[in-house]
Amino acid sequence: MAKAEYFMNVYGARQMTLATGTGCIVTDENGKEYIDFLAGVAVNALGYGHPALVEAVCGQMRTLHHVSNHFYTDIQDRLCERLCKESGMSKAFLASSGTEAIEGAIKLARRRGEGARTKIICLEGGFHGRTMGALAATGTVKYQAPFAPMPSGFAHVPFGDLEALEAAAYSKDALAFLYEPVQGEAGVRTLPGEYWQGAMEICQRHDLLVIADEVQTGVGRCGAFLASPLIGMQPDIIALAKGLGGGLPIGAVLCNERADKFQPGDHGTTFGGNPLCCAAAHAVLDVVLADGFAKSVVFKGAMLLDGLRELTVKYPNIILQARGRGLMCGLELKPEYDGKNVVTLMKEKGFIINCAGQNTLRFVPPLIIEAAQINEMLTALDAVIGGLK
Repeated sequence: MAKAEYFMNVYGARQMTLATGTGCIVTDENGKEYIDFLAGVAVNALGYGHPALVEAVCGQMRTLHHVSNHFYTDIQDRLCERLCKESGMSKAFLASSGTEAIEGAIKLARRRGEGARTKIICLEGGFHGRTMGALAATGTVKYQAPFAPMPSGFAHVPFGDLEALEAAAYSKDALAFLYEPVQGEAGVRTLPGEYWQGAMEICQRHDLLVIADEVQTGVGRCGAFLASPLIGMQPDIIALAKGLGGGLPIGAVLCNERADKFQPGDHGTTFGGNPLCCAAAHAVLDVVLADGFAKSVVFKGAMLLDGLRELTVKYPNIILQARGRGLMCGLELKPEYDGKNVVTLMKEKGFIINCAGQNTLRFVPPLIIEAAQINEMLTALDAVIGGLK
């Protein structure tokens, strides 16, 4: 077991030391294999060692792996074009992570507000990152409290409350509405279509910019390139990351002409959009955007969610609800049952999952997960839940 003696203890006691990975299977230092339903927290879209990803990254390493953004590179330019065409946006900025993409989105919105309008309305329970601006947008006290005071300019409204959103939008300094199509860290929480329809109408009525945090839901995770169109939202700004690089650090801020207000010197990044990560992103997009791939995600996601719902019916005294979209699913347990204990028991059976929100088991496997592996996991989960007391 790695000691982590010199690593700042921000993650607590970590579960184990992983050594290798192939497909959707990782192996620990003792040679035990696990089917991975966490995928680096929805990052490893193509699993481990995918030939297309390996070839792209190794090939790019032989030419340019990094240059500063003082220079153009063709691979970066093509990625920006590809992301814009696929999303319907007009411009792209490439970053290094999800939280950096959110910071860029916040700055871009503020640039349009020109100081007269500064307030970004966010949903309680949202998670947008750990840097100070993204943390201020995150509507969860436990993440914010140790680092107070938070930067100003953010308002948080209750999850699913359209009246509260309308009231916040009436403020003369209201600038934008920031949302996740599915709240991942809050426990894979979803909202009905009526909410999103009402939210979009409010944004249009009050001339609010619509900012979609698609860091976890985007790049095919929910069964389409973006989850926002699936729920009827029309964003002006989109933040992407996680699955975009298939495991390499890259994020993106996309915007339409309405939000395209950055001027030279307004923003920048050292590592964002470097050629190596762009090569990885192209490889991921080649797979994820191929004919039939999205349908396979929808099919496997429905299979996973149906299986979780069957467990809900089977164990009504233990499970509250199964929910999700595509290959982003959650199983909420009743408060008296410890979700982290279930994570440990599943690890013993050879499956990696995690616990998000208050007490929700989260399943975000590689998008290439096989139906047989989903069935294996559901069988193991059935045995674990059935054995709880």
